[in-house]
Amino acid sequence: HAEFVVLLITLIGGFYLLDGKIERQACRTDRLYEMFCDLQKEMKDELVTMHKEQYQFMKENAKANL
Repeated sequence: HAEFVVLLITLIGGFYLLDGKIERQACRTDRLYEMFCDLQKEMKDELVTMHKEQYQFMKENAKANL
């Protein structure tokens, strides 16, 4: 009966150890996704700014050519 208890404790301990590792991995994955979303937002904002500057430049050049 002692072997059964040891085996049961080992299995339960292994399960909780794996569960903890899975949770930590999920936290890292969530953080990476947040970082990806932040990067995409920054890139979009920079692209919008570049388009505005380009439009403003073209508008000024059109006025200068008249």
